[in-house]
Amino acid sequence: MSQKKEDRELLDQQDMVLMEEALHKHFVNHIAPVPEELEERVCATILASNGPSARKRKHIKYLAAIAMLLSLFVASVKLIPAFAVYASSIPVIKLAVNWLQGDSGTEHAKNQGYKEIEGITLEENGIIVDLSSIMFDEDRLAITASAYGDRIQAILEEIEAANSEMQEAQLKAPVSEGKEPLGRPSVFITFKDFENPGYTGGTTYDSDRHKSYVDARIEKLFDKGEALAFISTDPDYLTLDVEVIWYKYRGVQEVIHVFKDIKLPFDTADFMASKGYGINKIIPLQHGQLLLEELTISPTRMRLDITYDMTEGYSFVGIEQPYLMDARGNKYTSEGLISTSRQSDPYSKVSYYFVPSKYFDEGTHELYFGFEEYLIGEATAYDFTVSLEESYPKSFIYMGEEIIIEKVSYEPRIEGRHALWIDLLLPPSIKNNGSLKIDTVELGSSYSYREMADDTPTPVSFGLEVEPRQTYSCKLQFAGYRYPFNQTILLDLK
Repeated sequence: MSQKKEDRELLDQQDMVLMEEALHKHFVNHIAPVPEELEERVCATILASNGPSARKRKHIKYLAAIAMLLSLFVASVKLIPAFAVYASSIPVIKLAVNWLQGDSGTEHAKNQGYKEIEGITLEENGIIVDLSSIMFDEDRLAITASAYGDRIQAILEEIEAANSEMQEAQLKAPVSEGKEPLGRPSVFITFKDFENPGYTGGTTYDSDRHKSYVDARIEKLFDKGEALAFISTDPDYLTLDVEVIWYKYRGVQEVIHVFKDIKLPFDTADFMASKGYGINKIIPLQHGQLLLEELTISPTRMRLDITYDMTEGYSFVGIEQPYLMDARGNKYTSEGLISTSRQSDPYSKVSYYFVPSKYFDEGTHELYFGFEEYLIGEATAYDFTVSLEESYPKSFIYMGEEIIIEKVSYEPRIEGRHALWIDLLLPPSIKNNGSLKIDTVELGSSYSYREMADDTPTPVSFGLEVEPRQTYSCKLQFAGYRYPFNQTILLDLK
């Protein structure tokens, strides 16, 4: 491979850090964790594509930039529609985007005869938006939106030209401070029939379409009773606002067009209500317990509501690799990142989603719930201080385990931009499912990533763009001690 091509690939990887400001807006205190399955898939692909030679080890370092940004990547694909296109253009990461954006739950429901809502094509001022693959049940409203047309084509060509010019310039000179590529347009929908009109979503990617189309998969998650309240009004339509917005740079956006008060014909006769089953089973844990409250089986997926009660001094961080299993051993798991779980109550309740649904299987009288391990942390975030003037490593004790502050530095690790970097070395018994909150005088965009290296264990690194100063106050958030579980709990559906 030529040096010029290697340099271009590295620049492509650097594109992944765009739009941190938009990410910060959605994730001030909730950096999305990297699903273990996704991390294993990406790492396995990287290792499988490289042998032991010195030249290939160098290539691993280039590819490591992908894995370094997995946490930022996960949050970005979920909440920043323009982001997935950049990630998908990197070969190794494309498999991750595909994994994140699957929706076999709605496809299964459609194959079982559950009716889609009829789509619509909108066209104004050189902007065309197709709304299709629309599914409505008691759990969610899912829509695929595709924007195209003369105006979209012109914008995408402008983006391609500007970013190509920027990359050519960067091949000839060091990366300029603050230089970043143009982002892509995104499609947003406001669901006007509901008190909470918001949604989650992500841009989908197709290498044959991205030069002319902006594609997105959008979900509105219904609160309990919200969909039924809408159905009770015997509506003839769903009412939407559809916006096409261009996130050019961090903090710079342009509303390209808004389609107001769009009416989608709606027939309540096609709606199929969810089936709810009270479970009320307690799972004892170290330092607390889980209560499996209710299993809701909807046409497009299944949802298990769980509350947790911890003893004083401890917090429930989460469970790893949850699944449902039927009597034949078929597993039903979370898919994608649009809505794999939902924190209904920030202090005591969480919901997990599973696909495909058993809604259409009349012979289902029991399911089993299982997971590989659970994470328990201390009740409050662990506070510590770091300084650029002190020497490292240093350590502190969390959940009875030693965590090493391996390095504190101020350097341009990503895209030439200087940032404060804190590298923590976690023992195998501790998993970081969140972020390191760095309290500063001026708030900045924080991001975290898992570093790859030849040596193990590998550090977890956190960066914050902030002016250098003597000391920084930090909080270790959402880290937990790993307790194995590997059991299944019977859920009686009779």
